[in-house]
Amino acid sequence: MRVIVVKCPKCGMVFIPPKGREKDEINLCENCGTSFIMENGSGRVVDREIGKFEISLNGEKVYVPFWIVKANIRILSEVNLRGFMGMFSRDSRMEGTYDIYILATDHTLDYVKSLSQALTVYGPRIPRSEEFETSKILPASMSMDDAKKMAEFLFITYEGEKPGILQRLDYIFKVEDVRVFYAPFYMVRGNLQYGFAMR
Repeated sequence: MRVIVVKCPKCGMVFIPPKGREKDEINLCENCGTSFIMENGSGRVVDREIGKFEISLNGEKVYVPFWIVKANIRILSEVNLRGFMGMFSRDSRMEGTYDIYILATDHTLDYVKSLSQALTVYGPRIPRSEEFETSKILPASMSMDDAKKMAEFLFITYEGEKPGILQRLDYIFKVEDVRVFYAPFYMVRGNLQYGFAMR
């Protein structure tokens, strides 16, 4: 029987992930609380942000992991900016750096797109917390590398799905940084509900 052992790159603690738990792309050190991923057999620290619960619901508090892909996007062709960039600005900028939130848990593509788009718009407005309020954290099934690809895919599809807007799209998409965000949700009768105000 193969036993998987991981070592925290910050404090050096060696531990075995909980048996029977779904594979998690983001490890959380049981000793120092550092978030890290495994690359080529060694740990790499990942910057982390924790969302603060703002509202109370009759359900279980859970944290849902999102990758935040910081990307510089430059539009080379003329395009109506009511598409992706229009979510952030009404001016005529053809270049900008944006935080694109990517749902990291295992769901259908449509659900990933919908929730990722919502958090990309509202995520920066969610207050941050220093500590977790609950130990219930959903596992991340999407790797950091896949999140980078998904961020670019969502940018392209968001532009292309706006009817009557996109004629052609020439662009440069450059990832500058990736970090993880644990978004506050409630599990209510098997469904995820926002634990923060949509404003």
